[in-house]
Amino acid sequence: MKEICQQVGYADPNYFSRIFKKNVGVSPTDYKEMGEGNHG
Repeated sequence: MKEICQQVGYADPNYFSRIFKKNVGVSPTDYKEMGEGNHG
């Protein structure tokens, strides 16, 4: 998670998580657990 945040330009994982959930509707953790190759 931390590496992903840095790769997409967010220094704060908590901020990234909040923005991600706002846009996608689920937390990054839940999104990941939905299936590694099933979303794009």
